[in-house]
Amino acid sequence: MVDNNAVMTSLVVVSTDRALIRLVALECREMAVSMHSMEQLPQRTENSALLLDLDGVGMSEALMTSEAVVAAGICRDASSLPAELRAKMSHVLPRPFRTHQLRALIGQLCGRMDVYTPDPVEYAPRPLINVSELAMRMENDTELLLGEQTIRLTPTEGAMMRLLIDRRGQTVSKEQLQVCLTSSDAESTNKLEVYVCFLRRKIERPTGLRLITTVRGKGYRLE
Repeated sequence: MVDNNAVMTSLVVVSTDRALIRLVALECREMAVSMHSMEQLPQRTENSALLLDLDGVGMSEALMTSEAVVAAGICRDASSLPAELRAKMSHVLPRPFRTHQLRALIGQLCGRMDVYTPDPVEYAPRPLINVSELAMRMENDTELLLGEQTIRLTPTEGAMMRLLIDRRGQTVSKEQLQVCLTSSDAESTNKLEVYVCFLRRKIERPTGLRLITTVRGKGYRLE
């Protein structure tokens, strides 16, 4: 079992999701944590923290028959995990998640408590920001206040919009936005671009403003 008081400098990620692996790698690099990726559950990881993609094909079945104690898991629906599976994990991060949540999880796994800030239990509305002539904020996971209008978003659109609002004026990478997609959506090569188009239709057509900018080869930015 991972000792939460021990500081580790290595993380093993078990996943076939390339977008997730790239995102974890970016966070590990910022935190000076070396990362190794594997497609199958390792038998021993005494000197490394372990992070598993529970949405991967066969991962849950492999865990059920393994004697290994898992440090943390990422999955779409944590409530559906069997009790005996949850007992093997000290942390579960539900999808979709925000970048700072992943960073906090990695920090806690590696004993880097200085970067860990627990999220509030309930959703906290984003601060009101001014975009061009409009006031904008996320009211909850699927409602965007835009001027005097309330725009309804799907859970995936809402997760992407939260990221863009949180980092307004900065480029949000495709890897960071990719984790907002469901497992089936992530398998499509152009699904991210499709969701960006959906967002643009919902928030740009009613206003006539260009709010989401494409940063070629990097990602997207909320102006």
